[in-house]
Amino acid sequence: MHDHDKEWHSEMIANLPYKYRITAISGYADAYEAAYSAEPTLHKKANAARFAANTRLMEFCAKVAESANQNA
Repeated sequence: MHDHDKEWHSEMIANLPYKYRITAISGYADAYEAAYSAEPTLHKKANAARFAANTRLMEFCAKVAESANQNA
């Protein structure tokens, strides 16, 4: 994980209910690996992977928050 993402990633995970944290972490890793592997240009791989994984994490956290708000 990129140094600039560590604090943000930790905050996002910490804000999730405990039961969703493993899913979030696993999904982040899967999105990173898939995007890294899919990018054909070597110098673009890490950025594409960070973007995909961070986007996936933001969307996942938003869905969990939306679901929690609907159930409240």
